Amino acid sequence: MLLAVSGGVDSVVMSHLFAEAGFTFAIAHVNYRLRGEESDQDAAWVARWAEQLAVPFFLYEANEAAEGNIQLWARELRYAWFEKLLKEEGYDYIATAHHAGDVLETVLFRLSRGGGIAAVHGILPKQAPLVRPLLFAGRAQIIDYAKRRRLTWREDSSNATDKYRRNYIRHHVVPHLRKLNPKVEEAVWATTCRIQEIEEVWEAYVVRWRRQAIYEKDDGTIRFCYEEVPRKVTLWQALLASYGVSFDLVEQLLSVCNEGQSGAVFHTPTHELLLNRKEVLIRPRKAQVHADGLLIEALRGSITTAFGVLRWEPLPALPATIPHDPHTAHVDMDALSFPLKLRLWQPGDRFCPLGMKGKKQKVSDFLINKKLSLFEKERQYVIEDAQGRIVWLVGQRLDERFALKPSTQNVLFLSWTPKA
Repeated sequence: MLLAVSGGVDSVVMSHLFAEAGFTFAIAHVNYRLRGEESDQDAAWVARWAEQLAVPFFLYEANEAAEGNIQLWARELRYAWFEKLLKEEGYDYIATAHHAGDVLETVLFRLSRGGGIAAVHGILPKQAPLVRPLLFAGRAQIIDYAKRRRLTWREDSSNATDKYRRNYIRHHVVPHLRKLNPKVEEAVWATTCRIQEIEEVWEAYVVRWRRQAIYEKDDGTIRFCYEEVPRKVTLWQALLASYGVSFDLVEQLLSVCNEGQSGAVFHTPTHELLLNRKEVLIRPRKAQVHADGLLIEALRGSITTAFGVLRWEPLPALPATIPHDPHTAHVDMDALSFPLKLRLWQPGDRFCPLGMKGKKQKVSDFLINKKLSLFEKERQYVIEDAQGRIVWLVGQRLDERFALKPSTQNVLFLSWTPKA
């Protein structure tokens, strides 16, 4: 065990209990240098406490300047160091001295911001590699234990200010709740324990629906087939949370799904969501693409784009048979005007789809007839020649003007591998 010890009464009592129970452990302390000499005195005190307990002591002294959200900065700094210590020194767990009072403050803080079931499950007793063995105890119990054992500890002067939101809750909200219930800490801790059990059942329910309703397509797009899924905000948010979907966004999504507004697009910090008929398509935010297209000048080569890989090469002879594979094309090279260009299709593009006896069709109409989603349309490439004629609607259909004929002498083979 690696014990995070600040020198305050909570972590002092925790380390004393570990020693009394006969555990093998070490003490780790972070000097953030936020309170000048007081911070240095805390570090020296904890070092002496570790010596008194006859256990190894590790100290990290912050050199980088604190910036932005100080509490978040401090948290990220210490946990990164703790995990580094685990690997380097061979410890199994990091123990922190969170107690029932911290659980109460955490629940109140999260409730004030809103959220789902995680907002009220409090502080979990174990989140590998973290363990929190004091969650059952209120602060009054901890102080009583310290006094009875004649322990000493350090007081952090920053805990007396209302600079941080948790301190405000501790100083101004919790005292009023104690008037309603003197054992409010214990009551909330017991409630969060029950909620954690409920959460386990809930997670199994969410997993069941995730298996039934969420699939990955070959191109990496996620399909959320929502028709049979209960239209509950909490369930949808749990299913879609990994794509950055908030409760507010779920409410908007449910609204357009109920109204059948196919084509509606929503954005999260990481993903885009498209309502496409009776499913929601999800993909990462759009990658940058070459708006002007990419030239194909050599007779052999490959191009890697944001959405796939195009390869081409001349064949030594006409193929005996042509496979029915939309991701490949055999082109009459003598009919082409080089250089070729690979680009995304544009409104107004027309071509002569193979099999339509030379009849022209808008690319947009072809894609509609294929029932492609907006996401799929945005990934659709064409290859055009130097005369601006579309040779191949990539991965879909060859233009009849460039199909092999009995008189064809030279063949250009094209293949397209979509990027998953």
